[in-house]
Amino acid sequence: MSQAKNVFDAESLGTLEAVLDELCLELSSDMTASGTGRPVLSREQLAKLILHYAQDGESDPARLRRLVLNGIGR
Repeated sequence: MSQAKNVFDAESLGTLEAVLDELCLELSSDMTASGTGRPVLSREQLAKLILHYAQDGESDPARLRRLVLNGIGR
C-alpha cells in the first residue's frame, strides 16, 4: 500500500510561496556566511521547513513564518 501524499491547491501553494519569498527577503543577510559567500541557509531548506509545517496542517502565513523562524533559531 502506498502512502498518501499531501496535495496543496493553487491558493495554498501561493500562500506557501509568499511565505517563502518573505522569509528569503527577511533572512537574505543570514543566508550566506559573512565573507565566504557560501550558503548557510538555502531557499530549499526554508521551503522544506515551510512544507513540513504545512503538511502538519498549518495554513496561517504568520504562524508558518513564526514556526520556521523558531525552527532555525531566530
